Amino acid sequence: GRVKIADFGLAQLWDESQRTYGGKAHPGTPPYMSPEQGSTTGYLFPASDIYSFGCVAFEMLAGRGYKLAEGNDETLTELRPGLPDWLVKLLGEMLAEKPKQRPRNGRAALLRWRQGIKAETEKMKQEGLLAIERNEAAGLMNVLARLELLGEDGMLAVEELKEEQQAAERKDRAEAEEKARLEKEKREREAALEAEKERQRQPVAAVWKVEVK
Repeated sequence: GRVKIADFGLAQLWDESQRTYGGKAHPGTPPYMSPEQGSTTGYLFPASDIYSFGCVAFEMLAGRGYKLAEGNDETLTELRPGLPDWLVKLLGEMLAEKPKQRPRNGRAALLRWRQGIKAETEKMKQEGLLAIERNEAAGLMNVLARLELLGEDGMLAVEELKEEQQAAERKDRAEAEEKARLEKEKREREAALEAEKERQRQPVAAVWKVEVK
């Protein structure tokens, strides 16, 4: 199946100015709550969801929750070396402490994701299959595919890359088998030639013919 991100733990009316019960802060799951969600009672704007999504994306890429990593002074590039600069920068903006420093809404954040993925896909195609195999971007593409951020073009690009990589692997195996066959034949010819030389070096026994009268 597909992983779906749903239920950020918050529902509110558009014209609601603040929570009405007891002045309590907003409910939610602490590891994924924006600073304003956990400390204020006012209306939460899209920037809060941008932060929460950033927490989810960070954990999928780094294998560790953002707030846990932040508490241990661990950065994304330390936990997942090799990520492209555009992605590190975008996640840094999504996880900014102040809402105004984050992308203004989901559409703006998604546009940045799509632009980065398009550039990353073209980069991997230009570098070739061997570079793709070593590139952390290959793992990145899988993560983003699970987050459904690639779009139709991006998903097709991932499938094309997989097919090309499989074809290259089949070609490499066939070439390796052919090389091994040729080397075996060469060794057999050399062994036969050496055996013939050794036979020719052996002394020839003299044969005497005696005539009886």
